[in-house]
This record gives sequence, structure tokens and C-alpha cells, in this order.
Amino acid sequence: MSDALLSEVPEEYHEKVLTVLLSESINHTYLHPVSLDILHKEFPLKTTAHIQERLVDYKYHAGQGVSDTYYICSISDPLGWNSIILSQSRLVVNTKQTGDPDPNSNSCYKFNIPKYDFEWAAERKGGILLSDLTEGVYLMKGSKYDYINETVQKVEIIKKTDEAIQLRVTFEYSKKKPVFSYEYYEND
Repeated sequence: MSDALLSEVPEEYHEKVLTVLLSESINHTYLHPVSLDILHKEFPLKTTAHIQERLVDYKYHAGQGVSDTYYICSISDPLGWNSIILSQSRLVVNTKQTGDPDPNSNSCYKFNIPKYDFEWAAERKGGILLSDLTEGVYLMKGSKYDYINETVQKVEIIKKTDEAIQLRVTFEYSKKKPVFSYEYYEND
């Protein structure tokens, strides 16, 4: 039996679990503007609870007018960046998108980077960690600092063996306006 989170989840829910995990974890990852290192902020306990809430499936019984709540996976320990998510030792992440095509966005779309450049791979004996998954998806983002308009919409499993897994991530581009509050102070 593997210690990987996904090994405890029925196969038909793997993509949903990955999508939920990565749509949350990516919000705690950023690119350092000087060193260009990918950094992970502390993973808050409330994020683990929020992920657990999103991993519910409701089975509706039409004749009875009731629904059963089914937890897709149980996260008993708080998730952390070193949590093993996948039992495979090789991970490949790619996307067919090259950033938000909106000319007013700050994405790399306007640089005409070839789509084949939007692929990343990692290897780790003992299983793929949450930090590995998140880094791969983060690198696929067209706007590294946009956590409002560019969000993870779907993670698909393209190919899967006992040793390797290939994922394709799709981003959603919305036109939400961030809410800023500025306080101005006058200098004496």
C-alpha cells in the first residue's frame, strides 16, 4: 500500500482531486522577482480544511428526495509541501495554453512562445510531492503573479503508468477586477 494521497482515492476521482489540490496550492506559491526561485508560503491549516470541503461528491436519490454525502478522499493529516500525492516517480506537466490572449493582460501570450515550451518534468524516488505538482502547474501559468484572473480550471491525466504520470493543466482566464484599498498619509 502506498503512502500517496491519490492511492486511497477511487480512480474516477483522480482528476477532480488533483484539480482541487492544485487550484488551492498554487495560491501559496510565487516566483521570487530577484532570484527567480519558486517559493512556497506556509501551507495554512485552513487550506487543508477547505480542500477537504471541496472533495465531496453528492449522490442524489431522485425517488427519495435525499442525497448521500461521499467524501472522495479523507485528509486526516494537514497537507504540507512534503505530502506525497502521487506514487509515481516521474511527473510531466504541460498545457496547450500560452497565457491569457487578452492584449491587456500581463501574460507571456504576446511573446509568441511555442506551445511545446510549456512542458515541465520532474523525478523523485518515493513519490511526487505536493510541492513538485504545484511547481509544475505554476510554471505553466502565463502570468506568474496573477492569482485572480488566471486560475486552475482543470487537471487531466493524459498518460499514467506505475512509474510515470503526465498531466495537462487548463487555466481559466476571467476579467475580475482586484479590490485594492489604499490608505494615504500626509507627511508633516
